[in-house]
Amino acid sequence: MKDFDVLRKQREAQDRMFQIGGETFVRRASVRPEAVEPWESVGSNPDITSGDVIARMDETVINLIEPGPKGEAHKRWKALRAREDDAVNLGDMIDVITWLVEEQSARPTQSPGSFSGEPDTTGTPSTGASSPPVLQEVSTA
Repeated sequence: MKDFDVLRKQREAQDRMFQIGGETFVRRASVRPEAVEPWESVGSNPDITSGDVIARMDETVINLIEPGPKGEAHKRWKALRAREDDAVNLGDMIDVITWLVEEQSARPTQSPGSFSGEPDTTGTPSTGASSPPVLQEVSTA
């Protein structure tokens, strides 16, 4: 008999800690699939603004990390993201989200190996709906 409860217990026992910007967080061992919806929905909305994308990125991270006592870890994430000095940049956020989603799904989000810059010629081509849009500069004037 395949006992999925054993697999769930193994996920809980894994080291789930990660560090960024001098702060340590713990990813949740298990979340409902809807927890990644903010990130997944980014690629399906052609009219989304870069501000909305960033808000959904933050929401996804918050959904995938343990809140800690009184939500202190979520507050620390928000404070970390608000920093101007040693800011968490867009690449950092994508790296964190990619890792968190891969760990939740136990599946890599892209092909393993080094990126050559050449498109992957095996498998089904991306439709674009599965990829987040390219962020555009937002004018503040």
